Amino acid sequence: MRISDSAAHATLRAAGLEATGPYPGYALPWPSHCTRCGTTTSPTLANLRKGQGGCRVCAAATSARRRTVPAHDAESAMRAAGLIPQEPYRNARAPWSSRCAVCGAATAPTLDAVRRKRGFGCRSCANASAGRERIRAAAELAVDEFRAVGLEPLEDFPGVTARWRALCTGCGAVVHPNLNSVRTGNSGGCRHCGMRAMGEAKLARHAARALADMRAALLEPLTPYPGAVTPWPARCGRCAARVAPRLHDVRAGQSGCRTCAHTAASTRRLAAGTARALADLDAAGLVPLEPYPGSGAPWSSRCRTCERVVSPCLVNIRSGCSGCRHCAHLASGRTRIDRKAAPAVAAMLDADLEPLEPYPGRAKPWRCLCRGCGAQSSPMLSTILSGSRCRWCATWGFAPAAPALVYVLHHHDWGAAKIGVTGLATVSDRIRSLGRGGWALEHTTPFEIGADALATEQSVLAYLRASGHRPFVARDRMPYGGHTETFDARSVHVGILVSLIAEHTPRSV
Repeated sequence: MRISDSAAHATLRAAGLEATGPYPGYALPWPSHCTRCGTTTSPTLANLRKGQGGCRVCAAATSARRRTVPAHDAESAMRAAGLIPQEPYRNARAPWSSRCAVCGAATAPTLDAVRRKRGFGCRSCANASAGRERIRAAAELAVDEFRAVGLEPLEDFPGVTARWRALCTGCGAVVHPNLNSVRTGNSGGCRHCGMRAMGEAKLARHAARALADMRAALLEPLTPYPGAVTPWPARCGRCAARVAPRLHDVRAGQSGCRTCAHTAASTRRLAAGTARALADLDAAGLVPLEPYPGSGAPWSSRCRTCERVVSPCLVNIRSGCSGCRHCAHLASGRTRIDRKAAPAVAAMLDADLEPLEPYPGRAKPWRCLCRGCGAQSSPMLSTILSGSRCRWCATWGFAPAAPALVYVLHHHDWGAAKIGVTGLATVSDRIRSLGRGGWALEHTTPFEIGADALATEQSVLAYLRASGHRPFVARDRMPYGGHTETFDARSVHVGILVSLIAEHTPRSV
């Protein structure tokens, strides 16, 4: 690194040195002398710029001053180590006569040794500590020996020949062996585990015969032989169910599988009750499609009345329930209709309408004959109860007996076409109201009877719906109604609507 001579001399003087020769270079020794102690030295400018001292003598003196420990700090360190000084402090490396605050023995450790924790300041206490460490090591060895035979000590080591309370990790029992008996092999540690080992040896002698007896009963054991009166997990060779019979019961002739025993009992009960079950099902109007599964299980059958497949439980049929829920619902509906038929007929007669067929329901068309005009219509009872009457006699709304026309409109901005029907008496009002929304009249087809015009419009709409065309204009764009009769003019233009009106007009018109 290139440094000017003036900058190099400035760095040298800042370190308390004065050059005695010319500047040799950045990394070369530069002869100098210390302005503080006068010592001759040769530092490099590189080390000075790194912060290192230029004079080794001054650096050593500074380090010694830093290592000097004040007397009160030295005494505090000794007392913290459990020592009471008996003479004034000299230096950290000189023996310092003291007395142990624990045992009262006289000792003379150095302050450096105490501060570096190279041992106890008191040799008597150090020896006592070593003795305790040997005892602790022996206790640890004893604990390891106990744990090696599966015992966990529950108290401190009492000695080789004393009973030592411990917990067996194998069976969880609390035992009291001594370490000497464990070391000599006279005791396995836990007498309970020892007895169990003897029992296992006995089981092993009888295991082969036990296995043969289980397999003769079509049972495959899943675990080793546990004993004649202990449940033995096994798998049934007939149904593959997991069971746990006792060998004593199997040898006594009992079934080893409860599932197979229950199945056999159920089969016998089903065979005994099948004839009665078939008779009860036939009485309910059902034909079985599968063998009798039991009174509480769904039984797939076919209804003789509606030919539908149902799955009733025989117990429900015997309790009075219908075997076919579909027929039951129909019967329930007919009952409700029959119950309401008389009031419904009275309501229709009050409206001068005479029913020509049985009451079909409140919201279904009911063919009737008007006593006033003699015409037939099919109003719903709900509309009659809300105040409507014969549409042929009505003096408001669309009059089926009066002249009418089918019209076709086009909306240029929306690209939509519309078909509709209106009476001749109200045609100007209807066309005018739609015209305010941007609809332009393109075509009209007159009819002498409004019912024919309505039938033609409905026939055209049904044809277009069946062809997949749906309403094109949204409801909120047509405040005067009629959005369901609008179509996309690109696929159903005015010409198509006109030709469809001609095709669907009744021949008699």
